[in-house]
Amino acid sequence: MYIRPLFSIPEIDALQQVMRDYPLATLIADSAGEMEVNLLPLLWVESGSFGRLFIRLG
Repeated sequence: MYIRPLFSIPEIDALQQVMRDYPLATLIADSAGEMEVNLLPLLWVESGSFGRLFIRLG
């Protein structure tokens, strides 16, 4: 996936901080020819060298 340099965050620590500060994701899907948009809460957990990102699907 191409990411424009303006939006690129190559530092792992900075990426992890963004996920802690903004714990919400947007999932966009095509459902029977219609666009469906859902917001998903995220949980960042310090684990190992990269951590873990949990998403709650209900």
